[in-house]
Amino acid sequence: MYAYLDRPVAALSTADRVLLDAMRNWALAATLGRDRAANAAARLPESARVGATDALHAAMTLLDGADAAPIAFQRPCHARVEEDEAVLLGIAALVPENPAAATAALALLVPRSTAALAIRHLTTFHRRLTPALQG
Repeated sequence: MYAYLDRPVAALSTADRVLLDAMRNWALAATLGRDRAANAAARLPESARVGATDALHAAMTLLDGADAAPIAFQRPCHARVEEDEAVLLGIAALVPENPAAATAALALLVPRSTAALAIRHLTTFHRRLTPALQG
């Protein structure tokens, strides 16, 4: 988490920026009553939209509906990473190498069953996004 907290968004890796931007746009769409998946998809590389959009939307829907404290997201134009965002970016960073640790960390915020499903979706998101960012 501390690797991300209060960092300039511009200083994040491309993958972290894309994820943060998609999460922020998903949350903004939810607040405005718009299509959350479409709003998040617009922030993803075109080649990653199939599969990545559904995975991110599913993970965010689980987190949004979890019986837990709300997770706060800044506006998409906000220049720094805020606390809840930093926590989620830190958890997402664990997904490729250690999904069990990512699940355990997320389970500190939401019920374990919700965390496990959300991490599965974030794993799919990561698998779809990575090749798009490398190509």
